[in-house]
Amino acid sequence: MKLSSKGSSSITALLYILIGILLAYAGLKTIPAYTTYYSMDDELAQLIHTANVNPADVIQSDIMKKAQELDLLVKAEDVTLIKNDDESIKSVVVKWVYTVDYGYGFKRDFPFVIDSSKKMTK
Repeated sequence: MKLSSKGSSSITALLYILIGILLAYAGLKTIPAYTTYYSMDDELAQLIHTANVNPADVIQSDIMKKAQELDLLVKAEDVTLIKNDDESIKSVVVKWVYTVDYGYGFKRDFPFVIDSSKKMTK
């Protein structure tokens, strides 16, 4: 049995629509990972301005609170405060993994690292 050119073009169009739907679904599932990353990045940028005023434990506590608000799996050992010789904070590094469940047993981990050393003013 031979398909007409009209039948094959409708199959191709259906295939493109299906691919578009799958890409849109994957995008909608992935976007929250990046929005939480940028929210955490903004919070860290704000904390950098008070880094030399607040003690290290206050800064780490604030980072952990924000991570909890965003439902991130950040542990205390995932927050690193790097200090200068004079005990002032030189840099803050925060690491976490955001897991996206696409369904049907397919999951992907997105590892994120925010390093404030590029954002700090001297």
